[in-house]
Amino acid sequence: IAPLLLLIPTMGCEDEVSVNQVPKTLTFGPEFTDLGTVYVGQTILAEVLITQMSGAAIAVDTFELTNHEGEFFAIPDAELLELDRDAAVPVEVRYAPQEEGYHWASVLIETQSQTPTIEVVLRANAVLPDLQITPLALDFGNAAPGDSKALHATVINAGELDIDVLSVDTGSADFELNSTIPITVPAGGEASLTVVFTAVTDEPSYGSMVLQLDGGLTLGPVLLRGNDCELGIPAAYDEDEDGYTTCGGD
Repeated sequence: IAPLLLLIPTMGCEDEVSVNQVPKTLTFGPEFTDLGTVYVGQTILAEVLITQMSGAAIAVDTFELTNHEGEFFAIPDAELLELDRDAAVPVEVRYAPQEEGYHWASVLIETQSQTPTIEVVLRANAVLPDLQITPLALDFGNAAPGDSKALHATVINAGELDIDVLSVDTGSADFELNSTIPITVPAGGEASLTVVFTAVTDEPSYGSMVLQLDGGLTLGPVLLRGNDCELGIPAAYDEDEDGYTTCGGD
């Protein structure tokens, strides 16, 4: 009797593994930014933030700013970029109005993310500044070498916004500012600046004072003069107030 062969089939089983890719998501905002009211001629900076929230790195394929009212918003360093996971990149937006009124713009980005197109809106209102400095000339009169004299100039802000004086340039080492800087000139208010003239010789000295304000505004110039009886303001050289200057026989 021949042996009985029993064939037993070998059953194989396979495990199926499903891999779900984490979706790429990002945010861009804030969705609306109001820069408030600024003076015409100022330059104001704001930031909007692109943040990668989940998934693999995301490339920004399109970066577009559109001015809808006025032409005063810009992105100085707009460039395409790629955001790694959990990265956040600030985008600087510049507003530099040259005329008064309400202005607004939108910034649009396109990416290979779950939300392929995202847009944010920026708005601002520009008003005309109403600033002046008085007097427009400071004449310190006669001063012997080594002597110092102080005079004052007043910054008047008749506008509707506070303004900061950030720095003051007198144009000459003979004239120095003796006031604390920066100083805020409130809306509807004024501030006093003290300038000191120190004579090095008895020869005429000249300067020109210009104020640098916040947002890139300037104010001035104010003519500065000392030891210049012949060309100066007569009252500055009439030491006894008799109507005659020192160079005119006083």
